[in-house]
Amino acid sequence: MEVTVFSHAFPTKTWPSQGIVIKNELDILHANGIGIQLVVPQVIAPMSSQQERTNTLVSSKYPKHIVHYFSVPKRKFPQLTLNLLSFSLVFNKKLNFTKLVHLHWLYPNGILAPFFKKRGHRVVLTIHGSDWHTNFQKPFMKTLIKNALINADRIITVGKDLGDTIGEFYPEVSTKIKSVSHGINCDLFKPKMIIKSVNKQNVNILCVANFFEVKGVTILLNALKNLKESNFNLTIISSAADLKYKNACEEIINNSNLKDCTIIIEKISQEDLVHYYQEADFFVLPSLKEAFGLALAEAQACGLPSISTKSGGPEEIITEETGVLVEPGNVFELENAIIQMIKDYKSYNSEIIRNHIVTNFSEKAKFQQIESIYKSLID
Repeated sequence: MEVTVFSHAFPTKTWPSQGIVIKNELDILHANGIGIQLVVPQVIAPMSSQQERTNTLVSSKYPKHIVHYFSVPKRKFPQLTLNLLSFSLVFNKKLNFTKLVHLHWLYPNGILAPFFKKRGHRVVLTIHGSDWHTNFQKPFMKTLIKNALINADRIITVGKDLGDTIGEFYPEVSTKIKSVSHGINCDLFKPKMIIKSVNKQNVNILCVANFFEVKGVTILLNALKNLKESNFNLTIISSAADLKYKNACEEIINNSNLKDCTIIIEKISQEDLVHYYQEADFFVLPSLKEAFGLALAEAQACGLPSISTKSGGPEEIITEETGVLVEPGNVFELENAIIQMIKDYKSYNSEIIRNHIVTNFSEKAKFQQIESIYKSLID
């Protein structure tokens, strides 16, 4: 079985965490005998940062091809983007597309579904969450999105709530939608073997979230700055950012009691990320909307009790035994949950937390679901 996979996001030497979920998925598919050809569209556009982010892709055991195309920044003129990307594919002599094509992210790759469908390919489209929430209400995107969904043979969503939402907007494609959660490498993401010190003075709080408004980092910062006692350290790990939103976050930090107890880390590898999970006492993901919550699942695979929001995906991950859920965007609720977690985090059983992830969100389970979808289209 062979598949051509499209993803504009893939790890590079400079940005080792971007698109890591794609690499992990392809690695497990390849390891189980599925032939992979990866296509990475690279936009040529004024003031675009994507070129830096795709110049030095990390090595893999399957072939990778960078396809250049012209576009207009900030999703302006998406039909033009589709035409130019399609043109680049038609005249790229190095590519030989397999019968099965898997498109990751609704834009720009997903809108290629009609292009491949017309040429007799079977098309799988994976929607990750942010690509839906940032595009589906834009009037100039609606026709392209509808055509993508209709022409896809199967639509994968990374969370059930996301799939239900898409099905409500487009009932005609609801029977093609299947939720496949991200698989966690539980051999990599695991608790630290050495017992943490019980005599330390400060509690280590970890948040792994990009600096985008939908991730709710300002909500977390406003909740923490209200705490009367600064007996905590906050680490924020972010691999991407909206600069305006990041500046707003830094302004909150610099103008509050958080200035001396908060660090921000960027461009981190998975191996280094594990270290921060292992050193934390609990994890917070304050998203306003979250299709799954990959970082949340990774944290819990490391045995961390967690606080997150009722924003879609986290409800599938957190149970009463593994953490706390609050309403998204509610600073007061989040503040109270953090105060309580600072008191209670030692009472959580890290083995129970980890086993919940191992049982329900393993890489093996994800592979079996994707393989089943592939086979249903080509057998």
